Amino acid sequence: MMTAACAFVELGASSGRKPMKHRGEELVYCLRGNMEFRVGEETYTLGPGDSIHFRTDIDHSWRNTGEAPSELIWVLAVEPS
Repeated sequence: MMTAACAFVELGASSGRKPMKHRGEELVYCLRGNMEFRVGEETYTLGPGDSIHFRTDIDHSWRNTGEAPSELIWVLAVEPS
């Protein structure tokens, strides 16, 4: 199953205090703003035109680190069980 969405992330918003972990993969493409993704022990900063792809069975989290809302194309692919 694959789900895609255009996500608007408010300034300072985050995925929460605890990292997430679930089946599948995520692909995120940044259209506007700045986002920080933590995947495992690595931290990645995305700006306009940047993307990230990772397996979601690794602890991960995100937050808007910019000075304005961010706009992203977010794709989640979940493997059938």
